[in-house]
Amino acid sequence: MSYNKKTIKYLVDKISDQEFVLPAIQREFVWKSDQIEKLFDSLMRGYPIGSFLFWNIKSENVKNYQFYGFLSKYHSRDCRHNPKLNPSGNNTITAILDGQQRLTSIYIGLYGSYTEKKKNVKVTNPNAFPEKQLYLNLLSDNSIDIENNEITDMLYDFKFLIEHDIDIINDTNKIWFKVGNILQIDPSSYLIEKLDFLDKERKKKVLNILIQLKNLIEEKEIINYFEENEQDLDKVLNIFIRVNSQGTPLTYSDLLLTTATALWSEYDARDEIHELVDILNRKGMNLNTDFVMKSSLMLTDLDVKFLVKNFTRENMKIIESQWELIKLYLDMAVSFLQMNGYNDYYIPAYNVILPIAYYLKVVKVDFNSFLTHKSYQSDRNLIIKWVRRAFIKQIFSGGSDGILSAYREVIKNNSENGFPLSELEKRFKGKREDIIFSEESIEELLNNTYYNNKKRLFSVLTSIFKIPPHALEMTIDHMYPKSSFTDKNLSKWGYNSKEDKSKVLLWVNHITNLQYLESSHNTAKSAQAFDSWIKEQDSDFLNYQLVPNIKSYSPEQFIQFCEKRYLLLLKKLKKNI
Repeated sequence: MSYNKKTIKYLVDKISDQEFVLPAIQREFVWKSDQIEKLFDSLMRGYPIGSFLFWNIKSENVKNYQFYGFLSKYHSRDCRHNPKLNPSGNNTITAILDGQQRLTSIYIGLYGSYTEKKKNVKVTNPNAFPEKQLYLNLLSDNSIDIENNEITDMLYDFKFLIEHDIDIINDTNKIWFKVGNILQIDPSSYLIEKLDFLDKERKKKVLNILIQLKNLIEEKEIINYFEENEQDLDKVLNIFIRVNSQGTPLTYSDLLLTTATALWSEYDARDEIHELVDILNRKGMNLNTDFVMKSSLMLTDLDVKFLVKNFTRENMKIIESQWELIKLYLDMAVSFLQMNGYNDYYIPAYNVILPIAYYLKVVKVDFNSFLTHKSYQSDRNLIIKWVRRAFIKQIFSGGSDGILSAYREVIKNNSENGFPLSELEKRFKGKREDIIFSEESIEELLNNTYYNNKKRLFSVLTSIFKIPPHALEMTIDHMYPKSSFTDKNLSKWGYNSKEDKSKVLLWVNHITNLQYLESSHNTAKSAQAFDSWIKEQDSDFLNYQLVPNIKSYSPEQFIQFCEKRYLLLLKKLKKNI
């Protein structure tokens, strides 16, 4: 290996010209915005940021491998995947083996943007994903956080900000300078043209910071890197895995994906796996590469543990040979859950998908037939009953490798007559993964199902109430509006004692005061009083929601309503679960 030093400007120019690229064995960009801010702070302070490892690929070998470009405009939802490149092969290129997170961060800070979802804002909100660029406050008071008056670990005030907000947040203590603009300006001229209003002392401070930033990017050779000239991919892969044990470490699934990318011959593993993750997530899930790699081990009867010994050439070839089946049955299993109302909001553990997908692969069912044909209705009923029990019992809440292997064994040997629910009951009876409910445990379950645990609540509600066919988005609604139970109203309705008020407030968020409604129906109901809303509903709907037959549905009768509906829910739950 040879050792070199270059400026940041030299590297980002090479990235822009696609002379510095990413090999397919590289994972994707994973750094958060605050990590980028701290990296630039470290650079300005002269701290070492580690060395880099580059792989020089001769022109005659360029066409043998797949390469990707660097991200400049990162978007946590819409632009997470690096663009695929097709080098001509006329020139040598340099691939980054170690340091792509740091280099991508520098590239984004100088040339691009970072877009992530605002906290507590729904994804459907058009303003949920604001685009931000990296700025430096030229008047920062170094280690003091002005807004919170706290000591920070940042000496320089770097922040990702929305461009149109800059004028609003500029004040006497903040002048935000877009970091990428340092490539186009002369610090002295910029100070005269843009910041002449500052007093002499502040001008001096600002000029020093701008000159320091300019020199950091364009003059100082602070990027230290080694060059690897080995052309054999297996050897390079070994180097890559070893050096990437530093920084943000490679997970086992990263290693598995890296190995698959290097060894698959018929498919581009990186593109295929990322595309599958995107397809599944468009169905309301929040899956990742780890899940797909785990699924690949499960569905090909390989050891499901993420162990280095499983990352063999032979195992990768087995997964590649069955890749189309893996994609098909994972998609089918996720579509089945979606059809039954499940999405990320209601799923406590995604490993439940794997036994379903494995079963579908064992019995070799057709995609559309399984989801819709009446001949599979019994199978669908057994599977969804198992899913609900598995979620309620939280059988995948801890380490799940052992239970996944056990499920695979039972399903492989007992699926000739349909989904083997009874065999699974026998296998795990009396163990932590027991999926059988006794009458006593059903009562305990109903007693402890509240609105604040929506994942459990959803599985219990859908065990009691069959989802209407062709239903759109379903939501959970308080029958008697929660907002109406103020202290003033409680007294007005005759709940004056502390005991009565406590009892009412306990019932408000209990499953007995909850129903499953289509989103549009729920929106129309809003906070309408229950005794008024119920008059607008037909008898079939009331029977479906197990509304008890009492003389009055006024809030004064709320406790009576809950007590009687509790008995109806309990009877139905005992029958269905």
